[in-house]
Amino acid sequence: MNASSTHRWGVEQITACVLAYGTFVAQGDLDGVADLFVHGAVSGDAHPDPVFGRDAVRELYRATLANDGTERRLRVATTDLQITIDEQAGTASCTSTFIVHAPGAADDDEPLFLGRYADTFALIDGRWEFTRRHVHLDTTNDDAVQRAGVNLG
Repeated sequence: MNASSTHRWGVEQITACVLAYGTFVAQGDLDGVADLFVHGAVSGDAHPDPVFGRDAVRELYRATLANDGTERRLRVATTDLQITIDEQAGTASCTSTFIVHAPGAADDDEPLFLGRYADTFALIDGRWEFTRRHVHLDTTNDDAVQRAGVNLG
């Protein structure tokens, strides 16, 4: 693979990881979310101390998204991905913006959150993997969050 195709391949894999997160959250698939962070950590404005590894990430999301034993499904739209890859170091970063809505029809709900993801990645066993995600909450619609039953911890 030449440098251009290697870079393009990295951008595609990182984009797929970032978008998979939103898909798993929308499906209420906490195992899928956790699997993205086997080699990584998650932190956020609401929980600044990072949790490391699959089991800890799953527990964080279970506490945040589960309600009475049922995983909450939220719609996450992620846009504006800005990916920087250091091929020699085998590392990358990605910033993106997101909007989160409760499940339901797109025309009858309010946003719950607006924010930014600050992600880092490493090339591990030939695949780009999350090493860190920090969730910056820029706007929280407290009334809508309460109605949706989301607990940020």
